[in-house]
Amino acid sequence: MTVAERFDHIILVVSLCSLGAMMIIALCGLVMGSDAQWNENSR
Repeated sequence: MTVAERFDHIILVVSLCSLGAMMIIALCGLVMGSDAQWNENSR
């Protein structure tokens, strides 16, 4: 039982970390895209 609970906890932590990483990558992509558009508009 303890092994199963530990396994579930590891899966939960890994899924949360992956979701956080995806959100950070998406935010970085949006910021980079907006910066590129701003640079094109300024020129």
